[in-house]
Parts: sequence; C-alpha cells; structure tokens
Amino acid sequence: MVDKTDWEPVPWSIKEEGSHIVLSTAKVTVRVQRDKGTVAFYNADGRLILQEKMGGSKIITPAEVMGEKTYHIQQLFNSPEDEAFYGLGQHQNDIMNYKGNDVDLWQHNIVAVVPFLVSSRNYGILWDNNSCTKFGDIRDYQPLASLILYDREGKKGGFTAEYYQTPDFQSPLASRTERSIEHEFIDAYGTFPEELDLNRTSVRWSGEIETREAGVHKFRLYCSGYTKMWWNGKLMVDSWRQGWLPWTHLMRLPMETGKRYAIRIEWAPRSGQAFIGFKHLGPENEENKNTLSLWSEVADQIDYYFVYGDHLDQVIRGYREITGKAPMMPKWAMGLWQCRERYRSLTIGTRQEEFPGMLKERSFEIVWVNKENPAGFDLDGAPAQAVRYDGNELVVIQKKQSMD
Repeated sequence: MVDKTDWEPVPWSIKEEGSHIVLSTAKVTVRVQRDKGTVAFYNADGRLILQEKMGGSKIITPAEVMGEKTYHIQQLFNSPEDEAFYGLGQHQNDIMNYKGNDVDLWQHNIVAVVPFLVSSRNYGILWDNNSCTKFGDIRDYQPLASLILYDREGKKGGFTAEYYQTPDFQSPLASRTERSIEHEFIDAYGTFPEELDLNRTSVRWSGEIETREAGVHKFRLYCSGYTKMWWNGKLMVDSWRQGWLPWTHLMRLPMETGKRYAIRIEWAPRSGQAFIGFKHLGPENEENKNTLSLWSEVADQIDYYFVYGDHLDQVIRGYREITGKAPMMPKWAMGLWQCRERYRSLTIGTRQEEFPGMLKERSFEIVWVNKENPAGFDLDGAPAQAVRYDGNELVVIQKKQSMD
C-alpha cells in the first residue's frame, strides 16, 4: 500500500512538556501523552486538527482468524459534530458524506476500496492495513429476532410471509409466519416453500416492528431482483438489481419504545439465483456519536498516516506521494470494455467511430454458448454467437444453430 519509504529530511524538534512529548515541524505539531500514548495533531498556529480519543483510543484484542493467532485492532479519534468525511473508495449506497455512517472496506464485484479518508478539516488518514476493515460501527448486523415482530393481523411472533406463483403477486402459493428474512448467501440460504420457483415467484412480507430500546436503529436490506420496502407507509426502497449481483440499502430510523412501526417488503426475484436479507442493529452508545473509528480484523499493530494541508488538494497530493503515482493506461487498454460472462442476446453497432478508443490490430471476442457447454469458447464446437474486433470494424459472427 505504501510506495514511498525514502523521505527527504525536514527540520524538526522534540521536547517534553509535563505529561506530554511534543514533536514539531514548521507546519504541524504532534503531542503524545506519555502514559496512554494518545496523539493529538495541531497546525502551525496551535489549532487542534485531530485528536485520538482520550481514555482508550487504541484497542488491540487477541483473536484467531482462519487458524492464525493475530489481533483485531481499532483506532478511535474525536470528531466534531460539524465534521464531514469523504473518500474510502467507490461504494454503492448513495452516500457522499460518511460522517455518522458505516462502511465495510473489503472488495466486492461492484466496490473498489481505498482505505484513505479526507476530512472537511483539511486532513486525511491512510489506514495502512490490508485485512477486512470497518469504518464506523464495528458491530455485525443481527437477525430481526432482536426486535418484537408482529404479523399482518397484529399477532406477536413474526411477519406474515405471502408467496405467489407469479411475479406480479397473483395466484397465492403459500402463507406463513416468519421471524427472519435471511436468503443472503448460496451456502446459507433460508428455507422457501418447496414448490417455489424463483424465476416466476413474488413474495410479500408484512407486519409491524416494536423495539425495547429507544433511539436511532440501523436496518440493512440486501437484495437483488425487484424489491420495494415501505416503513410506516413511506416508500424507502425501490430497487432492481440483476439476480447474481445483490447489494445493500442502509437505513437509519428513529424508534420509540411502546410504539409499533408498519413494514412491508415486496420481492420479485425473476431469477433462479437471487438474494434477499433484512437485518438490524440497535442504537449505538452515545459516547460513539462523535467518534471516528477504524477497525481491522488482522494486524500486528496499528499503523496509519496523518496527512495535513492548507486545502484538500494538498491532502490528496500527500496521499499520492505516500502510495505512488497511478500511471495512465496505455491506449490499447482503453475503448470498449465488455464485462459479461455471456450474452443471451446481443445488439451492437459495427462502426469504428462508435468506439473511437479501439486500436487497430487489437482483437477481442465476446462469446455466448449454450447451457450444455457453459464454459466452452470453441466457436466451431458449440452453438455460439460472438463479436470480434478486426482492424477497423466490429464484425458480428452468428451461428445459425439454436441458442437455447
């Protein structure tokens, strides 16, 4: 992660001030508390930029991960209420300012993780750890059983789950009470009615939720296919995703004790491989309300880089200096990018001017093959359809055999 290890020396000084050790350069002063190791960063004018949380900013917990003895680590900083956080890579939850939100920092098909955040206070933190990392709340989402659930008729014990034989909620198939919605992973799939066909079905969960603890509750709806969710009659989620590519919708909802909240989730997967899960977290401790937290699953020690500048451009420059300059891709890597395993149908232009980034003498193939030969790319040996780039134009190659 860190590319630059040879740094030009700068003038600095160090001194002791009571219970602190003070390290200073021309632009930044760092005060380290002797007994706790708590660090605070100040600018040249003596203004506080960032301070680790007093009374326990570094948490190192012995752990075992995949049979290896290691440590979980967590670093806590104070964060003023009006501070904003940006960065952390490319995520899919429509969140710009991450203050008060939670981000899982591990790679997914549609997520690019960069463990560098920038603050509206003109500093950045590079979290130097390659393991699974969490920004914000480190708790794992829990099943809905931690709440009090009611069915559509107001009976305690779970939601009313209605299964239909069509994707438009027609032709009822089954109805039952369910205490959870957990169909998130192929290897840990919940139980559907035996006759259910995900390609054609639709499901509706409805009822009410009550909490034993007042405060802001967090909910995570993880889904693919067509999904809608209403909370107290308000539409919160209206989403479509390809069956094999689910993702999360995150909600922070205030709840009072003794009050029921109506909920309805409608799902039409329209795919033999589709996913849905709905989980919950209770209110965080008040002491964590204005805290910046970074946690990693595997580490020997806590490592982070503090980057400060007069404005955010200087902060980004510091990040690039630490991690190295990203080179521009060569021309042959630019142009038309196809990201699919296969196509059941294909319509594409054939004029080169539609794809000006393509370079002469480069070629590629996009192949669809029949389900009896799902991994084959032999154009002569299986019914197939392909697009090949040759010289100046895209050529569509079609076999006349059946594509079923």
